[in-house]
Amino acid sequence: MNISIKYAIPLLLLFACLLSGTSYYVLNHWLIVSEIQLEMQKEPVWEGSMEEIRSLMESRLQPFIGKKIWKISDELIKSIQLEPRVGSVKILRLLPNRLFIYVQPRKPMLVLLHPSSGKIHPLSMNGEILPPLPSKQIPNLPILRGTSFLKKKEIRKSVIQFFHLMPKQGEFSREAISEVKYSTQDNSLIFILSKNGKSIRVGYNPVKSQIRGVASVKSEKIPIEEFKKQKEILHKINIKTKRIESVLRYLDQKNIKWRVIDARFSQKIVVSTSKAI
Repeated sequence: MNISIKYAIPLLLLFACLLSGTSYYVLNHWLIVSEIQLEMQKEPVWEGSMEEIRSLMESRLQPFIGKKIWKISDELIKSIQLEPRVGSVKILRLLPNRLFIYVQPRKPMLVLLHPSSGKIHPLSMNGEILPPLPSKQIPNLPILRGTSFLKKKEIRKSVIQFFHLMPKQGEFSREAISEVKYSTQDNSLIFILSKNGKSIRVGYNPVKSQIRGVASVKSEKIPIEEFKKQKEILHKINIKTKRIESVLRYLDQKNIKWRVIDARFSQKIVVSTSKAI
């Protein structure tokens, strides 16, 4: 028994040394990033800019080669998301020394026509103006026209909020709008229909929270009064879009000629054929 204990202790010490040495080698040599694979989801809006975005991403990933694989998640994601055209980033660790990075570009619903340069700028969901698109690449998205959209982010956010709650298809839907303007005279948004160029006026509601619907406004942990206010605005917009849709269907069914629909009022919608409006 004494002989067994006599040999067991040195063996345990040897095993501990081997384990410690192996762990040190694995942590400091084996789990070091030596290869980073980048994959980007295709997004039609950025089709002409994908190579540029990929080149920027690859240059920002290079500093992470040689770093410990388990310590770079937050730092790497922040580095990639400095590019405003990037939406989400996912990281997959492929042991012992590889990283797989999946990048999803932002998917804009609207674009801004710059009043001075004439360039087309996509807009992010929270109203940020993204880098311009190549001149030959004009996406089939509604265009915001006017200096008010360029200067005031809250107006851009209000349009995005409205579009976010609009149906994707229908008489008054995202795909039915070609342009949006802003009237400084009565602070209204003017939606231009694609099929006939006619106008629909809607009251402007300032927005402070990022637009994702009521659930996301709530998740931002904003003050309860502000949350109630934003929830009420979202509810009113939802009702108004349905009312406008109903009016358009009625006008079409009755074959009534019209020029402007004024939906700025809370309890009614005015249809006019007057050229003065």
